[in-house]
Amino acid sequence: MLQVDINTKEIERLAGGQALKQLRFAAAVSLTQTAREARDSIRASMPSRFTIRRQWVVQGIRYTPASKASLTATVYSKDPFMGRQETGGTKTGSPSGGNFTGASLQQNKGKRVRPAMGRVAVPTDNVLRSKSEIIRKSELPSGLGERGFVIGNPGETQFLAKRFAKGKRAGLQILYVLKRSTQIKPRLELREITEKVFTRRFGKIFSEQLAKAISNSNK
Repeated sequence: MLQVDINTKEIERLAGGQALKQLRFAAAVSLTQTAREARDSIRASMPSRFTIRRQWVVQGIRYTPASKASLTATVYSKDPFMGRQETGGTKTGSPSGGNFTGASLQQNKGKRVRPAMGRVAVPTDNVLRSKSEIIRKSELPSGLGERGFVIGNPGETQFLAKRFAKGKRAGLQILYVLKRSTQIKPRLELREITEKVFTRRFGKIFSEQLAKAISNSNK
């Protein structure tokens, strides 16, 4: 939580009692405006740290406004999975397969098996990406279809591969390592960016809003 302290005694000394009457209104407007600017800064910075496939992830960065009754504005992501992108941590495959569904795939001998469940599919450098570094749909675990092969025993490390040629040069290419867990590095920087915006902008915005509120109250 980022806390902003306002010296009310100093405001009263400089501007008089009329300023205190407008203080909560000016503070609420200033907190809201600064939170909105912080949201916009976070959204603008995300493409440099994330592979953005769809804008809904960016649009998920939001804020709640402050009010005279509640002098609190919040900047947040509505998507729970982004919490790990802010704090970092261990991503563990769930019983349903993590980001790997565990659907039946062929092995390299043609036998259909069910891969070990609860794995996270970590892409290798062999995964084809677009110019913007987005993994192609056909190269996602869910898009491999009959081209996908699981290598390894269910109780050990497994790999997801695909056939890359036919005839005498036929073989498999490793695309994903199916891990029980993987480490996620913090990279959203929501708190860091919000603190920078508040440090740089809140004082100026508050001074302007307080002066405006006092001016309007005297009309």
